[in-house]
Amino acid sequence: YMSRYYDDGAYNGYLGGSVYRKKGNQPFADTGAVYDKGAWVLHMLKAVMGESPFNRALRNYRSAHALGVASTPEIRSACEAEYGQPLDWFFDQWVYTPKRPIYHMTYTLGTGQVTVNIEQRQQHPVANRTSDRDVYFMWIPLWFHYADGSSEIRTVWNNQRSQTFTFSVSKPIQSVGLDEGHTILKVVQ
Repeated sequence: YMSRYYDDGAYNGYLGGSVYRKKGNQPFADTGAVYDKGAWVLHMLKAVMGESPFNRALRNYRSAHALGVASTPEIRSACEAEYGQPLDWFFDQWVYTPKRPIYHMTYTLGTGQVTVNIEQRQQHPVANRTSDRDVYFMWIPLWFHYADGSSEIRTVWNNQRSQTFTFSVSKPIQSVGLDEGHTILKVVQ
């Protein structure tokens, strides 16, 4: 729904701004980023954390801050408490950084295996990073479509500019797709 109705698919388009607004200056200046991209960020955060921990984090955040002012560090803290790991990498690239990643994927088929290469082509830095400044870190679902008409999803942790993954498969593959369920706000080339 979001990819069809709210996303223009452009690298620096309708959802190209930053979700974060400093000091409340002009909160309605970039409604595409603040509201629609903000909703997509929550969609991705739920995919990263898992549905149950994500829902618990939101309930805990609401209980602790009902009738108060919303705070990005406080929602991050509530999410980290349920997730059990730091989420700075996620908030830096999706909340504080404008634009989105550009992915290019290729694959090669072998006997009983498929090799997938994912390359990130965006040119902007990720906010608050001192290393890997131009790399998005994300779990990426790969869709394997088999010749018999079945399919399955295998998920990889992509944290490099160019990364290769090799998978064993038990039947012939017809095609491989990157995030066909539109979990990630991205451009695919």
